[in-house]
Amino acid sequence: MSKSVGIVTKSSRGQLVGQITTLALCAPIFLRPVESQHEKAPAYRVMASFDGFKTQVELGALWAQAKKATGEVFYTGELSDPIMPKPLPVVLWPFTGKDGSQGMVVCWDQGADNRRQQMQADAEIEVQDDGLGESTASLDDSVPFA
Repeated sequence: MSKSVGIVTKSSRGQLVGQITTLALCAPIFLRPVESQHEKAPAYRVMASFDGFKTQVELGALWAQAKKATGEVFYTGELSDPIMPKPLPVVLWPFTGKDGSQGMVVCWDQGADNRRQQMQADAEIEVQDDGLGESTASLDDSVPFA
């Protein structure tokens, strides 16, 4: 399940600009393309801008994904800021408006939160069972070789 937390549209100069609004964060943003040939590099850096783009703060990065059925490209990533209690997983879905305008809807990916919690729970189970068996140490404070 996902909920819309923002929108990004293409400006007249071709830049992807928009707004993110949550209970913790309300900021104008823009997407800065990442120039890298590395296969694991993100497609965009998500930047918050203030003072008419004079001050810029990186909030996160986005990686390109494609729907298996249609090949449609969308973007996934996480946004974080010290004001936020934990990173916000997001998915950006492209759209074309009735007037031909193009952009992306920024959605909070609640499913990513659920997957992360399950992975943490699985990791805790693995840590509890280290495969070494029961301890043979005594529970008292005595030192056997003193």
